[in-house]
Amino acid sequence: MATHKPKSLTQPLFYTQRSDGFTANTLTHIVNGIYKKAGISGASSHSGKRTGLTNLSERGVGVRTLMAIPGLSRAPSTQKYLDLRPSVINTAVRLL
Repeated sequence: MATHKPKSLTQPLFYTQRSDGFTANTLTHIVNGIYKKAGISGASSHSGKRTGLTNLSERGVGVRTLMAIPGLSRAPSTQKYLDLRPSVINTAVRLL
């Protein structure tokens, strides 16, 4: 973004051969194709968001920041992207 600043924030960042810009559906298919080529099964277009937000949460990043990164406006919406890993539960129990 710093190197190739868009002329307008309303213009697409990435263009396709057939249209003005990628749709959400097109990007979902691309991401799913990347996962498939990497041999990752069961992943979805939201897997990266889930992993990233979970990792940040485990490092102590606050929920308001976690909401801001993907542009979510409600804590419950953010919470559905946070996985609860056994190691985190074990750490919490040890703190008691």
